[in-house]
Amino acid sequence: MNIKNSLQQMVINPIIQSMNRFFFVLFVLSSYTLFAQDSNLSGKVVNSANHTAISGASVLLMAKDSIILGYAYTDSYGKYKVSFKKPQNNQILLRVAALGYNRLIDTISIQDQYMQKDIGLIEKIEVLKEVLLQSNKSLFHKKDTTTVVVKYYRKHEAQSLESVLKDIPGIEVKPTGEILAHGKSIDKILIDGENLVGHNYKLLSRNLGAVMVDKVQIIDNYEDNPVLKSVLDSSEKVALNLKITSKLKNIWFGHVQLGTGVFLDDLFQGDLMLGLLKKRVKILSFNTYKTVGTKASEELRVFTNSFDDNSFSLYTPDNQVFYTIDNHSLQEFDGVESLFNKGLLNNTNIANKLSDKLSLRSTLKHTNDKQTQQSSLQTLFNALDSQVWQEQTDYNDKNRFLSYELELRYQPNTTHWINNIFTLESNPIDIKDRLSLNSGAIFQQLQTTGSNFTNHLFYTTKISSKLLLHNYFFIGNSTTTQNIDLQNEFVNDYIDFDSLQKIALNNKSSRQFWGVKNKIILPGKQFKQIITIRNIWKKEAFTSLTHIGETLYTSWFNAEELTEVNNSIDYRIKHFFNRKVKLMTGFELEQISLKSIGLRYLFFNPKLKLELKGNTLGSLVFLYNTSTGMPRFYDRITNYYLISYNGLFKGNPDIKPTRMHSAYLTWRYYNEKRRYSISATSSYMLGNNSKALQTNIFDELFSSTIYNTKHNKYLTYNLKIVNYFRKLKTVSKLMFDRTTNLTSYIINESPEINQILGVTRLNLSTSTKWNTRFSFDSECVLTFYDNEHINKSLSTQKYNLQLTYSTPKKLNMSLAINRYIIEGSPYNFLNTDLYYRPKESHISYNLGINNIFNEEYFTHNTIDTYKTSFLRIKLIPFNFLGSVKYRF
Repeated sequence: MNIKNSLQQMVINPIIQSMNRFFFVLFVLSSYTLFAQDSNLSGKVVNSANHTAISGASVLLMAKDSIILGYAYTDSYGKYKVSFKKPQNNQILLRVAALGYNRLIDTISIQDQYMQKDIGLIEKIEVLKEVLLQSNKSLFHKKDTTTVVVKYYRKHEAQSLESVLKDIPGIEVKPTGEILAHGKSIDKILIDGENLVGHNYKLLSRNLGAVMVDKVQIIDNYEDNPVLKSVLDSSEKVALNLKITSKLKNIWFGHVQLGTGVFLDDLFQGDLMLGLLKKRVKILSFNTYKTVGTKASEELRVFTNSFDDNSFSLYTPDNQVFYTIDNHSLQEFDGVESLFNKGLLNNTNIANKLSDKLSLRSTLKHTNDKQTQQSSLQTLFNALDSQVWQEQTDYNDKNRFLSYELELRYQPNTTHWINNIFTLESNPIDIKDRLSLNSGAIFQQLQTTGSNFTNHLFYTTKISSKLLLHNYFFIGNSTTTQNIDLQNEFVNDYIDFDSLQKIALNNKSSRQFWGVKNKIILPGKQFKQIITIRNIWKKEAFTSLTHIGETLYTSWFNAEELTEVNNSIDYRIKHFFNRKVKLMTGFELEQISLKSIGLRYLFFNPKLKLELKGNTLGSLVFLYNTSTGMPRFYDRITNYYLISYNGLFKGNPDIKPTRMHSAYLTWRYYNEKRRYSISATSSYMLGNNSKALQTNIFDELFSSTIYNTKHNKYLTYNLKIVNYFRKLKTVSKLMFDRTTNLTSYIINESPEINQILGVTRLNLSTSTKWNTRFSFDSECVLTFYDNEHINKSLSTQKYNLQLTYSTPKKLNMSLAINRYIIEGSPYNFLNTDLYYRPKESHISYNLGINNIFNEEYFTHNTIDTYKTSFLRIKLIPFNFLGSVKYRF
């Protein structure tokens, strides 16, 4: 530690001060170059023989390195005017072309800011077949597809696809990796029109280099079922299509990267990507291993669009986990600052077009995470005279995941379409956790094995132009087993057992399910009717055994089983008043039977959706919906069981279904010509018979039971403005959102408490697109948490600044400054990255210096219903990470 501090004071701090002065001077020079070098060339293009004006002639100005500076077309009088940035050598290449005339090429020396040049073209006898004019237009729109040229948004070739998508107008990337396009969550990412990775597009966006992508297409009204698409007027789905650069077609391509570090044990990075894109066969494989900063399992997160009512989403229930151990990870940080994890990821995707009618896609996923985390947690119970729990944790986790997915698509003709998706998964987890609570030492070990398989079959047939049947059948099985060893004297004292006895728990849960969903679509010019008939069968079972020493503790014994049958019919009719006004009205009649306990429910759920689309005022969507939330299976379990080392939970057999009323209003406006977009969204949800918790808190233990409360309200609204300033070549984003949640609870036999929890977030970011070697990205995020019942609030501030400089010799230097202010306590992080790739070389070099200020710990505060938590975690110390990448 002394060596690091000495190095920081003697070497790093002077370097940082010099870099600050360097970047300031560079910023001034870059600004001068950007704003002071505008030039104009104007004149007239005529026939050199008779001096008549030539209209429609193209005038193109280029620099000597073939960079297009500007272009224009002559008007009906033959006049033109071109504005451009004057190159450093003051020499430009002038190209003038017109149909029926010989092309003129000339070199011009720029002497004044405003210049005039008349041009005479010589007429030729033969007709010019084609005039090719390459434009520097970075974004253009055609029907439902918006195409973006990636090179105009890429700062350097080391950028990932995700980092470039963040700066493209109309696209938003959330910290979780979810991508929104034109205000909607995208359905998937395609590669040259082919779906290679399914719904796990985060894996693709974060691991594919942006240098490999020529264009990104935003596809509105997306639907991958061609028979269904043939009768649809529109779809709520949005997809991204990546047009891979042509030089990577029909050949094996990819890269190998190896890196190691200094000042941190076991700091290593390995990366292998392979790709082959042919007309019939496409292969893409990602393989990574990193010892800090990322969690491999997080790369496989699935995001889908949930607003589309034309097609079916996959029915994929999660494994039921009853006992959990918290690893106390922080979402506010980038992983490189706080996550100690050895993560291995293998993902291989193959798409094979076996014939014109039959195609196959298979995906193999494997992850292996080994996480260690040291943290301390202080919990203040505001409702209990400021009772405090102190917790110290030493956490170790081994998490493995294996999945295989096989998809077959068959379309014999234009009226039939069959799609079958089979998935098999296994997820073993082994966690060891040593901690202390107040003055007691606790040890817990959890071994979880989970597996499931699902098969999904889709069949669509177009009976006539006015009748389409869309069918979906699924079947699956899910099982989970948990074995827990717990040594906790507080739990033993609570149940009057020897405090030194070890507690052994065995939890087993299973779920079998199958279902059939049928859609009848009746399209028309002014009306479209959709009838959905659904039948779902589900059987769940749960067994929990608790041994203390050799004794079975019968008070915590659970053996429950529940069979649920869901039948419903959903009718919707869409009214097309014109292209800009659409109205959807409908209802759902739903019957739910709980056969194991003899209960039956019948629900009527009305639905309404209004869409107003216009080129002048944007688009407006209003949605009203009612739905039914059935209690979870384990919400009805009658005996207590452990859910954590110090927490007990018991269900309530009298729990009732929740009726949820939802209203959603959104307005979007996108001006492609001026490159800005505005969107505002508000949603309100009201739940009747909502679930709440009655909790009893003891000195070192708590127990909770579910009960029904009258109402639960949820309100959110946000405003988002994105603007691209052409003259400044800067993209700015302003986002504001506010979420409030009315919750109820009972604590220690108190009367029911109703309180409002609120979160307010303001985000302002700026990114430059200058034609200079210097660029910067900045972001400011302000977050405020408040609890009205206890009149308490917390705040966090986050400021990010990233400076990037590229030299003519392919050396990229970036400096990232991150500053957090948590309740007045500042935390500063300084990371720098050097990337070098010699010209025409397949090898590149990267050196990262992380946490230069060597922050050791970070404290984060949160407000819950009745408690305030102060979490302190250990951070990754100062380190170097150097790597070499070979592209082929």
